[in-house]
Amino acid sequence: RRQGGCRHRHNRQEWLGFVLKDSSGTVYRLDAQEKAEPFEGKSVKVTGQLDANASLLHAESIEAMAA
Repeated sequence: RRQGGCRHRHNRQEWLGFVLKDSSGTVYRLDAQEKAEPFEGKSVKVTGQLDANASLLHAESIEAMAA
């Protein structure tokens, strides 16, 4: 389970997709782009499996955090 902000990333003109940036500043790519889209720019909790070698979260669920 990771908490952080859901953001999209661009590399110049290339779309890199939605990522999760945690409170330490670590960025994780999300495999469930369609689940992440409604949460763009919001604080979220992601539940799933982390592939630490690839910095990839296999998201089972994404929930908005209470304000």
